[in-house]
Amino acid sequence: DTAMFKAKEKGRNNIQFYRGDMKEEILRKIELEKQLAEAVKNVEFLLYFQPQFSLDDSNSIRGFEALIRWKSSRGIISPMDFIPLAEKSGLIIPIGKWVMLTACQMFQELCAHYDLDALISVNISAVQMRDKGFVQLVKDVLRETQMEPYRLEFEITESMLIESPKETVELLKELKTLGIHISLDDFGTGYSSLNYLKMLPIDTLKIDKAFVDDIAAEAYSKNLLGDMIHMAHHLNLSVIAEGVETEEQLEFLKATGCDYAQGYLLSRPKEMSSIQELLAKRKEGTKQAEQGIA
Repeated sequence: DTAMFKAKEKGRNNIQFYRGDMKEEILRKIELEKQLAEAVKNVEFLLYFQPQFSLDDSNSIRGFEALIRWKSSRGIISPMDFIPLAEKSGLIIPIGKWVMLTACQMFQELCAHYDLDALISVNISAVQMRDKGFVQLVKDVLRETQMEPYRLEFEITESMLIESPKETVELLKELKTLGIHISLDDFGTGYSSLNYLKMLPIDTLKIDKAFVDDIAAEAYSKNLLGDMIHMAHHLNLSVIAEGVETEEQLEFLKATGCDYAQGYLLSRPKEMSSIQELLAKRKEGTKQAEQGIA
């Protein structure tokens, strides 16, 4: 049975021989799921924010991506290690609600103190979007936080389109009527097609880090990335490149006409206090520049 479940986990249609460590792995997952359920009950999570910068001369902040971390007894746990489990167990529904509400509340604080004209981006999973109460949840969060819908952006992945493309498009259209921005995350790594891009009511393409990493490797990668950016612009979509870590990558993206970028070169994900410091410094710098001009 253990080997059979392992075969199913790997996508079916394959053979897995039983190994002793398979049982240990299952027991670890069971224990982790139990701890995650407790974490939801006790709200053992925190949010980091990674800025997205404009690549024009203004270098303005386009917005922030909200990134969840699990503050467990074992230390800070990355979402890659618990989000798949949360989706499989259904715990992603209460976790996603907490992320959306908390991100909007914290972002509203930033807007009030620093006069921000920016967005807050929240990652949404397929499990959340299939939940019948999702649209009402969004409306409730917007009402409770008194946030303008155009300041909220949902990041979705291409994999959502495979399971139920028609339903996904209809839901996205409903969200768009509320005024919410939609961004297609990890573009180019999954099931990209012009047909999807034409029928999806999206505002932004987010190019995956894998394409940015290859900029220095070969001319083909540069041409491919450039073509993706030009194609998005022809479709009246803005483009964000994620995972920017070198000056060479940044300069190429600027030269190719990419609109926005985020990555360790520009800023690592930061806790709220560090984001406040960043915005305070930028506000002071703008004030000094204006006084200098005057």
